Amino acid sequence: MTLTEARLELATLCGQDVYPALTDDELITILGRVKLVDTVGYAPSDTGWVGAYDLAQATVAACLLHATKAAADAAFSNVAGRVEQQQVIQNWRVLANEARRGVLGTIGGHALTMIDGVVV
Repeated sequence: MTLTEARLELATLCGQDVYPALTDDELITILGRVKLVDTVGYAPSDTGWVGAYDLAQATVAACLLHATKAAADAAFSNVAGRVEQQQVIQNWRVLANEARRGVLGTIGGHALTMIDGVVV
């Protein structure tokens, strides 16, 4: 899987464009932290490594980043806004926990199944 393919898959799994939106650079940074040994046995640092990523862990990280960005948004200045902000943060944390536990369900409208911590 190329980095571009992994980024596009992660964008779908984590709802990249859902508030607060994540940038492509943020997703690429996350993917850089979840590289796996490829199917031939090459480590990410080896010459000949073919992209392999733990998309389950990347989804967890992306959902938590959504929550962090929502927490940092100063636009929620009044009491009603802060309640809404807390709900947004909680929703992203719930999705991160579901991804972490491998719960069958959907993220970003796509089926989520994890085997050995990898989205399939």
